[in-house]
Amino acid sequence: MAGSSTTESHESHKPPVGFLELFFDLVFVASTMVLSNEFSQNPSWGLAGQCSLMFALLWLLWFHMTVLMNVERQDDLGQRGIVFSLMFVIFVTTLIFVRRDSSADLVGLGYLLAVLIVAFAHQRATKMPDPIGAWARSRRNRLLAAGVVMSVGVLTPDGPDAFLYGLAFLLLVVPTSLSGQAGRPVPAIDAHHLSERAALLTLIVMGESLVKAALVISSGSIVFFDGVALVVMFVILFGLYSTYFDDVPEAGIQPGA
Repeated sequence: MAGSSTTESHESHKPPVGFLELFFDLVFVASTMVLSNEFSQNPSWGLAGQCSLMFALLWLLWFHMTVLMNVERQDDLGQRGIVFSLMFVIFVTTLIFVRRDSSADLVGLGYLLAVLIVAFAHQRATKMPDPIGAWARSRRNRLLAAGVVMSVGVLTPDGPDAFLYGLAFLLLVVPTSLSGQAGRPVPAIDAHHLSERAALLTLIVMGESLVKAALVISSGSIVFFDGVALVVMFVILFGLYSTYFDDVPEAGIQPGA
């Protein structure tokens, strides 16, 4: 009885977000810092669009893994190996992206590997009872379909491959945002865990923005306009921060999202 009560007490005090997920967030933010550093050195509208697209692609990987870890809360050696591999591939792919001599196909190959790792993570969840197993199979199939399209895109000459990469992007986005949930098995979502993950990622990214602004301003001689920019940066980020943490708990998470 004592052992049982101890186990229950341990489970009740278990943090909603584990260290593995926090480390995953840190690597995601590290990749974001690489993108922001590249843009700050060579600011242009074209590079802004490319970095924004890369950020969206990386966020999609983060989102797919976050939802999976929300539904399937396990922390075994296999899960740690999958997350570690995904973090490594994401960071290396980001480093390849910012190199001047890298090609779109090389970046696409790295992203393809990351998508396949996420698909394998969902494959492990297919062995669980429905609705989790059926939901994981649906997601795995879409990830594999996106991977197949990306594989063809890597082998396709420059120009037409943009259409294939765009199609793969839609395959990653549509099942989680635009498609209806009717008739599809949807497991229960731990809203507390999901909101904690989103809040922590928002906090880390905002902190990265402040660090980046401070580094850029301090890299040269600080003049009056630098101080004004830093103050404005603090005001904007604090406004976003306070609004997010005041409004999200009240709004909640839309059922079936």
